[in-house]
Amino acid sequence: MIDFKIDGHATDKINRLRRAIDRTIADGLDAVGQRVSENARLYLEHRRKTSATAPVTGPSVLADSIDYTVVQNSVMIGTPVPYAIYVELGTFRQSARPFLMPALDDVRAEVIGIIGQHIRMGMEGLLS
Repeated sequence: MIDFKIDGHATDKINRLRRAIDRTIADGLDAVGQRVSENARLYLEHRRKTSATAPVTGPSVLADSIDYTVVQNSVMIGTPVPYAIYVELGTFRQSARPFLMPALDDVRAEVIGIIGQHIRMGMEGLLS
């Protein structure tokens, strides 16, 4: 039988490395949240300015309310505005004018790269 034991010093290093990885993943998810939120605001602002029915100027409650939160290993992007779901998905009277899904679709291909870049930067700082 082989007995293998990791001393406290090695365990501390492993735990520091684990925390650093978690932090860099959270930083990457934060960057993704910022990017998707900004894209969603741009979609809404563009639609407001180019609307065939009535171009609107001034602040947009919906666009201004878009925010994100990083929770564990995920990022939640959305808005507390109650009518946002009807704008995104439409109703039987109003066609959909999506802003969140197109914003995510624009960034989807870059998500792994964005998070990977943050992990590389975090690991370089930790290992140097």
